[in-house]
Amino acid sequence: PYRKDNVSWHPISKPKFREALLNSAGVIGNGGFELSSEALKLGKKLLIKPLHGQFEQYSNVKMLTDLGLCSPMFQLDTDTVEEWLFSSENEAISFPDDPAILIDWIKAGDFSNPLALCQRVWQQVKFGSKTQERLIKLAI
Repeated sequence: PYRKDNVSWHPISKPKFREALLNSAGVIGNGGFELSSEALKLGKKLLIKPLHGQFEQYSNVKMLTDLGLCSPMFQLDTDTVEEWLFSSENEAISFPDDPAILIDWIKAGDFSNPLALCQRVWQQVKFGSKTQERLIKLAI
């Protein structure tokens, strides 16, 4: 690891990455699902640039932007980064971490109604008040 000006560089490491994520003020990343979800769970602000040609990443960025949960960046832009650096943190989102609902669904063997499973899982997600208001406005 080394530091140059105001940037700290670290070698690739899963345990150190988790520690860095926990101690960060925010996350700059692509529009993939996993890192964004981890950052949202921790209440970290997000600056997201979808990878070119990756439709699902554009879709993720669109939804997160509509919910006010990220700042989008479609091309590298120092002004956007600077504005994001001074933005406030996100509200944390509590995602369920108990797999019992999914396990029970699999054991029951009735895969004809996955919508019911989705509804039960989403009922366990806890959004902050601002995010909840945006969801209601979007009629989701």
